[in-house]
Amino acid sequence: MKGRLLGADEKSVYETSIEDIESGDILMFFTDGLYEVFNQKEEEFGTNQLYDFLLKTIQKDQGETFFDMTTEDINNMILKKIQNYQEGTEATDDITLITIKIK
Repeated sequence: MKGRLLGADEKSVYETSIEDIESGDILMFFTDGLYEVFNQKEEEFGTNQLYDFLLKTIQKDQGETFFDMTTEDINNMILKKIQNYQEGTEATDDITLITIKIK
């Protein structure tokens, strides 16, 4: 994962680069509603916790990683993680999550 989230802060400065997309790569696009959810203690899930979860799932030594899963299963796993964190509290923003696997 490189750089900051697009649009996360109006004053953000973004570095541009060109990256090759290769077979086996996974692209994820999501809105801020994915990580701006709160639990019953009013603690935000946040970008750091989302990145940590994604990296741990990608780098697992054992068990299924995102590379072994369908895009539907990846999205469901992420959304389940978010829902579990919320502990039944309602989301205050919409959540959009698009995952693309390059074949």
